[in-house]
Amino acid sequence: MGDGLWSKWVLGSGMVVVMVGLAACQPPPQRSAAIASKVEELGVMLDVQPVELRVVRRNNLLHVQAEVFNPTTQDQSVSYRFRWVDAAGFVLDEEAWKPLLLHGQQRQFLRTVAPAPQAVDFRLEMHAPNNSVPVDIAANQPRQPWNEVVR
Repeated sequence: MGDGLWSKWVLGSGMVVVMVGLAACQPPPQRSAAIASKVEELGVMLDVQPVELRVVRRNNLLHVQAEVFNPTTQDQSVSYRFRWVDAAGFVLDEEAWKPLLLHGQQRQFLRTVAPAPQAVDFRLEMHAPNNSVPVDIAANQPRQPWNEVVR
């Protein structure tokens, strides 16, 4: 390779490394107020977060699709269930808890359908084994949830 071609290759390779490094440093999406109003965390969810909710009424039943994301590089376990509410705010049904394993950087869709036409709203309840506030051993202080870390 000539010197000019070599320097272009090195410069191009360096730019790819910089772009990949910048992409890895991007903070995960923040949770919107709409999602926060539909999600109940049993404790503080540190590693698995819902990032999108979609709801549609088909055949007179609510259909829900929730996207959850594990921004860490470690596998994370979580349990979840949907709670269905009628127009007066009374709970119609609570699903059984379902386990979910999310690998590092994995996104997963949780899908469900309301049990009855009377269901007009829902809550997604989430629980993880590590949803207390563990200590960050390196910093010797409580670890912050990933969506609240100040960078």
